Amino acid sequence: MISLLLLFSSLPLLNLSETCGYNRIPFGFEVHKNGHLTLLCSRPNCFDKRYAECSERAEEKECTGNDTWVGGLERTVDGQLFLQCCKFEPLANYGEKLFNDVKVRRGEYFEGEEKTEENDDYVVYFDLITNIKRIGSPSTRDMRNEHYELAVSRFHCGKEPEVNAVWKKKNYWPFFKTKDEKNL
Repeated sequence: MISLLLLFSSLPLLNLSETCGYNRIPFGFEVHKNGHLTLLCSRPNCFDKRYAECSERAEEKECTGNDTWVGGLERTVDGQLFLQCCKFEPLANYGEKLFNDVKVRRGEYFEGEEKTEENDDYVVYFDLITNIKRIGSPSTRDMRNEHYELAVSRFHCGKEPEVNAVWKKKNYWPFFKTKDEKNL
């Protein structure tokens, strides 16, 4: 009897979480009919050597900056939604806001677009989820009114200049200066 009591007393502490981490992009979001949330993640080829700065865990109610996106989420058993926000400074300059109110209900999903060049697979732009809000009171279980609102931005890969890492600028072996670099 005591073990059952301990089991049921720990249920509110359980949570369901999803994460893209610091090196993948949230391009989609799905709400299953049973209420389980899925964050769909991708790593576009124009983003393969870039990383975002993410909070350690999902603790925020919103990701609000123009240089942030949702890197992960956690939904508690009582219905509260917490977000892991990731910061990527070039998003502020090379991204554009597309939508602030994409509604996703139980049994529905959203997937952003990814555009590639015609002659190869290089990504020109991709859409990413920058914020998720749960609409509906966490204390009520009225599924008809519960939904999620997504904020979606588009990142233009071709517009962003190539950034050399700090370690590459120094003369570390085997990265010797080229003839042009020596003349500078």
